[in-house]
Amino acid sequence: MKTIIKGIKTKVTPEIESYIEKKITELEKFVSRFGDITVFIEIGQSTFHHKHGDIFFAKADVKLPKKTIHAEAEMNDLFSAIDKIKDELKIELRKYKDKAVSEIYRQTKG
Repeated sequence: MKTIIKGIKTKVTPEIESYIEKKITELEKFVSRFGDITVFIEIGQSTFHHKHGDIFFAKADVKLPKKTIHAEAEMNDLFSAIDKIKDELKIELRKYKDKAVSEIYRQTKG
């Protein structure tokens, strides 16, 4: 699985990059059967927001065969936002995998 990380008004430090890679690697088991998958991650700091203080966001797009899965989160902490998108992606990727496996099973049975 290939990960492309882009920072918006935030520098992508080696620590952040390592953290993202670690979290995204946990999702690889859901997509490994679909070939080489690319995950696009965008992180940054929101400038115009109704809340006070620093607000960080993380967005992710996973390009799969026949579908793109998107997740996004805004939190007071960048690492919490990354955790939240990982959790959202995990749910959606599990659904995608289960659907694909059931379709393959249905085709072999029928």
